[in-house]
This record gives sequence, C-alpha cells and structure tokens, in this order.
Amino acid sequence: MTGYTIEDDPDEVAYLPNFTLFGAEVLTLGPAEMTGSDVSQALPGFSNASAQWVVNLSLNSEGSELFATLTGEAAAFAIGDPRRQIAIVLDGRIIASPQVSEDVVAGVGITGGDAVITLGSDPTAEEQAQNLAVILRYGSLPVAFERSQVEKVSATLGSDSLQIGLVSGIAGLVLVTVVLLLYYRALGLVAVLGISVFGALLIAIYALLGHFQGVTLTLAGVTGIIVAIGITADSYIVYFERIKDELRAGRTVPSAATQGFQTAFRTILTADTVSLLGATLLWVLTVGAVKGFALSLGIATILDIFVARSFTRRAAWILAHTPAGRSGWLSLPAAAGERR
Repeated sequence: MTGYTIEDDPDEVAYLPNFTLFGAEVLTLGPAEMTGSDVSQALPGFSNASAQWVVNLSLNSEGSELFATLTGEAAAFAIGDPRRQIAIVLDGRIIASPQVSEDVVAGVGITGGDAVITLGSDPTAEEQAQNLAVILRYGSLPVAFERSQVEKVSATLGSDSLQIGLVSGIAGLVLVTVVLLLYYRALGLVAVLGISVFGALLIAIYALLGHFQGVTLTLAGVTGIIVAIGITADSYIVYFERIKDELRAGRTVPSAATQGFQTAFRTILTADTVSLLGATLLWVLTVGAVKGFALSLGIATILDIFVARSFTRRAAWILAHTPAGRSGWLSLPAAAGERR
C-alpha cells in the first residue's frame, strides 16, 4: 500500500524481493497509490465468522477514495493473478501482499473507508495481525533512519535488572503494608485494599494498551509504577491524618471519616496535579526510556485520584460505621490515640 521503492521514491516502479514459506520471489510494484497517512486506524482482531485472525482497517476520507479506486482496479484481474494483490511496504521491504477478495466488484472496489485484511488461522497468525496493525498505524514516518550506534547488552543482564527492580518493588510494597497496618490499624487495611485496587486497574490498563497499541512495560515503566505506589500511599497518609485530627477535635467516627476526606482530597488533588504535570512535561520533552517512566507515572497519578474518590472514601465510610471501626484496638479512635 505504501509502495516505496528501494530508493524510497513512491512515484517509481519498484522491484522488491518477497520471502514466503515457499521461497523467494521478486514482485513488480507500481507507483504508490496510497501512503500510511491515509490510514486512520488499524486494529488486530479475531473473526468469529471465519475463525481467522484479521486486521480491521479504517481510512480517512481521502484514503477511502484512493482505496476504492485501488481495489476496484485490482479486482479486474482474476483470482490468483499477482496484479490482484496489494503490497504493503515499509522501508523497502514487503510486509504483506493481501489479495483483493473475489466478492469485490471490479471498477467499484471496497467503499466506505473500512476494510478487513485476513491473516489466516495458523499459529503465527495472531502475531502477524498484531505486527501488521502496528505497522499500518505507525509505519508512515516522514524520515529515514540511519544507524548512529550499536550497543550489545546481555539478555541475562536485562533479565537480572528487571528481576531486581520487581523484587525491590515488592519488598517496598510489603514494607509499606506492614507500616500502614501497624500505625493505622483498620485504616491500614483500607489502604492495602485500595493499593490492590490501584494495582489491578493499572495492570488492566497496560494489558489493554499492549493489546491495542503495542505498549510494553519497560524497566523505566516499572520504576514509574514504584514511584506512583509511594504517591498513592502518601495520599492515604494525608487522609488518615486528617481523620485523626477530626477525631481529636471531638467529631464522631463517621463524621470524622466524611469531613476528613473533604479536607484531605484537596491536598491529594493538588499533589497529584503537580505529579501529572511533571509526567506530561517528561513525556513531551524526553525520548526513549524516560517516556516509559512518564507514561507509568501519568497513568498511575490519574488512577490515584480515581481510586481515592471512588474506593477509599467509601471504604473508610463503611469502616467508620462498623463496630470494629468505632471501638477496639483496630478502630479509628485507637489509631488516633483516643479512647472511646
């Protein structure tokens, strides 16, 4: 579809090698009819109707017209004719060359701006669909790449670094959990549950980003998550200290939980806003691994606000209305040093 020649000239005929399971062949490509900028979205998926992996392609208005013309011309040739194929080319390499379906009318083509590229059902089809979708979304870069430097890093070193980072993060999380439970008692349990909800949502978001956008969690991203856990724990500390202040001022336990959140949330929101601004600046002004850190920090900061508002406030309110929250060693007054 991009149709670049080896010289990266889309206006010239190209002769490019195509490697298949049956060997190598040389395909003659006409001048490029479309470029990657005509693609607005490309998502991998599994078709239940055909039981095959596909890429769902969406085109912009200009690309829709070009695609209809291109597929209409290709449909004029018989099934199996190489001229019925449309080559998808990136950096002088043929990524895929799907054939126009037999139900496409010659001279009309595929209209509406949407199309489906079928990859099949073999064991590698899912990976092919994901890779092709990423290439169609991001392959149209208006620059040429040159190798500036090469650095070899042992796979063991990378694995060890990631493992050390994860172990450090888990150890820090366990330590924070113990301190919260000992110091804030039942409120500490609210914090642990809240951090668990925070972690589950974060994993779900990264899973979705990985599936639809090809985002991967790097070592820098893990570092950002660890920092964000600290920010989240700090939000709980701010809230719990406000509850203790309200209890010392003579409020009832339910009233202290409600009023304490109203006061603490303003502080939490201010701190998270500053953190989010920092993550945004890092994302805009930096490249490489730092972007992974910025992405993790930004997502986690937004989640901190969401979890505080939707989970923590309600969990503390429920605890304040239970016998364990009102009296005894685990209670909110006991955590505040009050006897009631």
